[in-house]
Amino acid sequence: MTRKIAHNTLYQLVGKGASSLLGLVAIGLLTRFLGREGFGEYTTVLTFVQIFGILIDFGITLVTIQMISEPNAERNKVLSNIFTVRAISAFLFFGLAPIVALFMPYSAAIKIGIAISSAAFFFNAISQVPIGVFQKEIRTEFMVLAEILNRLVFLGLVAAFIFLNLTLGWFLSANSVSMVVYFAVLYLSSRKFSRISFAFDWGIWKEIWQRSYPLALTIVLNLVYLRGDVLILSIFRSQEEVGIYGAPYKIVDAVVAFIFVFIGMVLGVLSGSWAEGNKERFNTVTQRTLDALMAIATPLVLGGIMLAEPIMVFIAGEEFAVSAGVFKILLIALWWIFFGTLFTHTVIALKKQKKIVWGFAVDAVLSLIGYLIFIPRYSYWGAAGVTIFSEVFIAVWAYLLTRKTSGFKISFSIPLKAFAAAGAMICFLYIFPIKILLVQIGAGALFYAAVFYLFGGYSKEMIKEVLSFKTKSQIPNSPNV
Repeated sequence: MTRKIAHNTLYQLVGKGASSLLGLVAIGLLTRFLGREGFGEYTTVLTFVQIFGILIDFGITLVTIQMISEPNAERNKVLSNIFTVRAISAFLFFGLAPIVALFMPYSAAIKIGIAISSAAFFFNAISQVPIGVFQKEIRTEFMVLAEILNRLVFLGLVAAFIFLNLTLGWFLSANSVSMVVYFAVLYLSSRKFSRISFAFDWGIWKEIWQRSYPLALTIVLNLVYLRGDVLILSIFRSQEEVGIYGAPYKIVDAVVAFIFVFIGMVLGVLSGSWAEGNKERFNTVTQRTLDALMAIATPLVLGGIMLAEPIMVFIAGEEFAVSAGVFKILLIALWWIFFGTLFTHTVIALKKQKKIVWGFAVDAVLSLIGYLIFIPRYSYWGAAGVTIFSEVFIAVWAYLLTRKTSGFKISFSIPLKAFAAAGAMICFLYIFPIKILLVQIGAGALFYAAVFYLFGGYSKEMIKEVLSFKTKSQIPNSPNV
């Protein structure tokens, strides 16, 4: 299982690297063409519609993985009913978004943009069902293909619209077209494993609701601190300030997407282990996943803080150099997102969704109060600061709930080695500055990998195991999970 997850993680790293690169190139073109105010409008539109996407999520992707991972599950029947629920709810909510926008204090361009973008988010919403299939099967190469094609189409359209000197609405329509391509590739690829169609089985619909409503409630509460910052910023401050905050936010979002895909692959293993009563395997997989996440997050965050300004200038242009300070704060929040995402998913695997609702509720209330106090006074600095608080709060809450239920206790051996190796990397980059950013990032990554190896973060045997494509039979309690 280590090998299978590692191979698919490698696919994700390569695929996410390619798609993120394409996405960042598109963002760079947009920031340079639209400027801070125009990119602020672009960010406001996507954030507003995304709020409706979060409202209709209901935790469907996670429930999908959970339901089709159970013994004797009627996969096609379950998937078809989940797909139908998803499609109906998405149609209703995204149809409502442009209507609500009419009552918001936004410009006509933003309101029209919200109507255009609703189509993109509809196709993104229904794409989550086939994604659940691929995560359950741990076959993420299909997701990688779909995402790369999505990015290529989007980048091509953005470049064409810039050449034609078109307005904001055209760039938002590029999102819609690329998302149709994304859904088509995912849906057609999923037919290799399951047949998804429209289905109406009220018994399954009831079970979907019973399983998902605690998640739906937490997601609505998540909405407050996940997107409340940009929404409140767009109401109380200028669109230029939204643009300054939105540019680094987009970079962080690209990394967060990878985290969810990676942990989504592990969720099926965690859910199956706990359902079988294999507590030892559950805790082993949790610890190894945490080790992997910390090994990635620590150098990424510390290196990003050190190189924040050149990264922002390289991606978004000189006009967004001012975003470097905000980027540093959001990177600290990113580290806690790595940590917290794992443990909110372990809570789902433990079927303790209802108990985490209180954590999200308290976090949502405190974050909302923080946003309303600090954003009007301190603009994007207040938004970024409260974001750190909200991510730390829910990460600690989810971990404590996991520990209470499963008895899992964190081993800090690998995370501490990751911090030590990342610290050495920072010293190396400081002592030997390199003017070319990409070379500097590459040199830092290689130095970190070497030092992490010397510190015992990973071994030759582990590398051989991960790289081996030969299959082995594994006994359930094997430590080689």
